[in-house]
Amino acid sequence: MTTMNGVPFRQMMVSTSKRSIKCPNPMVPKKITVHETDNMTTAENEVKYMIGNDSSTSYHTAIDETEVIQALPYNRNGWHSGDGKNGYGNRNTIGVEICRNYDRNRQTRNLIEPLKSQYNKAKENAVKVIAQLCVDHNIVANSSNIKRHYDWNRKNCPSKMIADKLWNAFLNDIIAEYNRLVGKKATSSSKPANNTSKDNSSSSNSSTKSKWTKIEGKWTGQSLFEGQYGPPVEDMQTMLANNTPPFYPEKGAKNNGVDNYFGGQTKDAVIRFQTYYGLKVDGIPGKEVYGKLKENKSDSSSESGSSSKSSSPSFKVNSKVTLSKSAKKYATGQTIPSSVKGKSYTIQQIKTDRVLLKEIVSWVYKKDVVGTSSSSSKSKTSTSNSSSNSSESGKHGKLKIVNVNSAAIVMDKPDRNNAKSIGTIKKGATLPLNGSVRGKNSDNGYWEVEYKGGLGYITGNFGQKS
Repeated sequence: MTTMNGVPFRQMMVSTSKRSIKCPNPMVPKKITVHETDNMTTAENEVKYMIGNDSSTSYHTAIDETEVIQALPYNRNGWHSGDGKNGYGNRNTIGVEICRNYDRNRQTRNLIEPLKSQYNKAKENAVKVIAQLCVDHNIVANSSNIKRHYDWNRKNCPSKMIADKLWNAFLNDIIAEYNRLVGKKATSSSKPANNTSKDNSSSSNSSTKSKWTKIEGKWTGQSLFEGQYGPPVEDMQTMLANNTPPFYPEKGAKNNGVDNYFGGQTKDAVIRFQTYYGLKVDGIPGKEVYGKLKENKSDSSSESGSSSKSSSPSFKVNSKVTLSKSAKKYATGQTIPSSVKGKSYTIQQIKTDRVLLKEIVSWVYKKDVVGTSSSSSKSKTSTSNSSSNSSESGKHGKLKIVNVNSAAIVMDKPDRNNAKSIGTIKKGATLPLNGSVRGKNSDNGYWEVEYKGGLGYITGNFGQKS
């Protein structure tokens, strides 16, 4: 059973023929709007009625004591806030209907059993669902982002919460649950489990192997497809993994997922690569992908060519180095001001081709720094001079934060249901970009960024390469 933060979840989506009436406009959700149905029926009956009629009135999700049902795509608007065709509530918020809140038989909101317990449970489920929606759509749960229908057009809705003065406690419960999900662990996700076969399927498993098509030879740009395995697939996976930035099939797995099987994770890595470089996005690596990978490898080789002829200097964390006066750009692409050149700094972190300087919290290329106690500083400075004309303009690039209301959450690992928040970055701001990884619990993957001297991860649809 698919669940949404522990609440049974299913979809009863409005037909595509009615989307022009019910949800005509694309939307990036920025807030949540809470409603109550003012009747005693179930979520299923509410949704059936809404998607079955020809009225424009619509909402995204209905919740009762047993389940949550999605009726509209979350990336399209609904007409539920009563603030007009271009109203903020209608055009930017997810509409959530809570059921079981009015006793039609007795014409009262003063509920008795079993309706009373049904409403209380529906409200508890709504807390979990709304908190998960906030996490899924990068909406910070607070009083500014979780609104009542009343806040948009002064309609008495959610009427029972308003009448019984339950709203503040309900809102605080959502915020507490959201903080639990962000800071600790989400119990589940609204997205169904990924049933795509893993790339590192064991070749000794005959029942698994029988589903794959073996190919031979080398990869020279011919189109490869999901379901194939053999040397050409491994060639392609290796080139993706060795790209700068890397596009691993499964970062952290054995060989980072390079296993010669073209499964769902390898296809995802190809799609991320194609998206990153503005290529045709179809998940099929062919001549265009091969050509770009070869081009990137050539650029990388030429950049390091002059310095590779001399012995590479040895760097250690906490050792002192001097930033060369001939250095042009930080490893993240920005121009290095003259005021910081020629000075001594402490190495805080080390990567393959760069070091993080503690005092200025900046990544610089190894070729642009000289060990203060090194006897070969003159030759190293010469190496920096000879290669200063090579392309250094952010080979990892920068990530710009987009599609959020105010800020994106930076996580400690690429798994939004199990990661901890290590901070936020404002909309429109940029971060040094390391690459793209598949991670877990996100259809859009994750961006790997440099954040506060270490690595952080941002959900794929909230970043854009700049």
